[in-house]
Amino acid sequence: MILPYCALEGELHVGVIRQDRFNCGGPVWNVSRGFRDSGEQARVGALRELSEEWGLEITEDSLVQLGPPANPNSAFFTTLGPDAGVHFYGVELPPESLVRTGNHYRLKSAASSTDSAEQISDWRFIHWTEATQLADMFTSAAVARLLAHLRQAPP
Repeated sequence: MILPYCALEGELHVGVIRQDRFNCGGPVWNVSRGFRDSGEQARVGALRELSEEWGLEITEDSLVQLGPPANPNSAFFTTLGPDAGVHFYGVELPPESLVRTGNHYRLKSAASSTDSAEQISDWRFIHWTEATQLADMFTSAAVARLLAHLRQAPP
């Protein structure tokens, strides 16, 4: 999971994408995520997903790990080892990289998916409270981890 975020007008906004999710009945808003390629490190996979889904190219040292990996459903999945499970990362974007459009923000540079299988139809930055109300539980978990990270970060 990779969560771009930005402080705008004194408020935290997070990046979400709109993807066609057949099992959810169609298009839904959620945080960017994907699966690692064989042998790929989690951080490298997060950077690849950010590039594929947002068109953003950043360096690995710009990533912030948002807590330890998590088991997506411990009733059904076994997490073997400290590197297994879902990894959560954040990346802070500067306010000047976004522009206000209506009641949300967009990247000034147009984002586009390089993989048609992603089925992404829109990208935006929304207030963190709005993101926690989305139907996707991974999005809620990512925002909660980001808030915890920001609260612990030195001023």
